[in-house]
Amino acid sequence: MGWIILLWVAAIAIIGACIFGFVNWKNKGQTVGERFRNGNKKTAKNYVLLGVAAVVLIGGIVATIPLTNTESFQRTLSSIQSEFDGGIEREITVYSEGGEEIFSTEGSFDIEHSNDRLRWVDEQGNVQIVYLGRSATAVVSEKGEEE
Repeated sequence: MGWIILLWVAAIAIIGACIFGFVNWKNKGQTVGERFRNGNKKTAKNYVLLGVAAVVLIGGIVATIPLTNTESFQRTLSSIQSEFDGGIEREITVYSEGGEEIFSTEGSFDIEHSNDRLRWVDEQGNVQIVYLGRSATAVVSEKGEEE
């Protein structure tokens, strides 16, 4: 969750710097006091817009922080981590219709399930495919973080 907050802070900093740079570029380096003394209402309007933008961004952050505790967010976060970290530590076990274990493997990978088959790329870069048919059952378990 920490990296999400870091991204929000970075986004606010970048947007704020862009707006601040634009405001100062338009006013050719005058100080804030000089602009207000000269009666530059456009500058005052720009600062109000800057303040509104900051409030909206901060409000967006505050509004999204509670959403990080939802299951859908946790699934999305797990999916993103899996995508960029080379997969999630998993164990795959395939059972026959009678309950006998016929295949088992473990490693760090992402799994696709379609057309009665499991497909993944193992840690050595080899594509692995298990055809399940109509009578086999596959159990895919994520391994928990060991402390």
